[in-house]
Amino acid sequence: MATLNILQFSDLHYRQSYTNTSNLYEKLLNKMTISPLKKLQTCVFDLNLEDYDIILFTGDLCDNGSVDDYYTLKQELQLLFKDKSIIVTLGNHDNKTNFYQGWFNETKPPIPFQQIIELDNYNIIAFDNSEFQNPNGICDSKRLKWLKEAVLKTQNKPTILMMHHQLNFEPGIVNYPYNEEFKQIIQQGQLVLILTGHSHHPYFGKFAGINYLVGPALCFKGENLSDNTVCFNEEYGYNLIQLQDQNLTCHKAVTLGSNDIIAKWHLKK
Repeated sequence: MATLNILQFSDLHYRQSYTNTSNLYEKLLNKMTISPLKKLQTCVFDLNLEDYDIILFTGDLCDNGSVDDYYTLKQELQLLFKDKSIIVTLGNHDNKTNFYQGWFNETKPPIPFQQIIELDNYNIIAFDNSEFQNPNGICDSKRLKWLKEAVLKTQNKPTILMMHHQLNFEPGIVNYPYNEEFKQIIQQGQLVLILTGHSHHPYFGKFAGINYLVGPALCFKGENLSDNTVCFNEEYGYNLIQLQDQNLTCHKAVTLGSNDIIAKWHLKK
């Protein structure tokens, strides 16, 4: 029986330093009392990495990060996870040009970062459905063409699809604008699991008949309240996942941190 044990992290929003400006979002980042990288280190401290085969990050590695931010983050992840395979995809807060330069030392335009990873008994499709500073994601013909080709290429093994923008409804957060073609494409292959981030809220359900998980964020969590406000706290976490052949045999969202409010936004009606 082929077993795959996965650690899913998401929404690190790493930056070496955050600025305290009049911008509400920048203020929120600056009010975090513990850096997202320290939160990730705390998560890993509680784990035996030998129990896991791969480490997945489902987007928003950095938050409008510089080249040096991406370079530094990659070095830190390699030190933290040592010889473990680390697979990433990008989110709407990731500056793709700076990512390519800092992560790979390559000069590239802001094109999608997409890849197929072949493991012994599984395939992973890392699909980039993000665009820098577009909170809702992109579902255009070029990306769907790439995804269709990727799904057809991975029909030989059970396959995991990882991307950033969520497919489930979350109050106050717009869904990824997928269409029927997207749903038809992912049903053509051997997809056994879909992993996303973006909403900062753990979730488990089904999408197009496929097991679907959203990972907690590593930076902060927002809660929509009945009085038209959003409260942010420093709850963070990760997903523990086990696959056996084509079955999701175990999944658990582990959350840590504090429920103390670090910011509150009053939304316009």
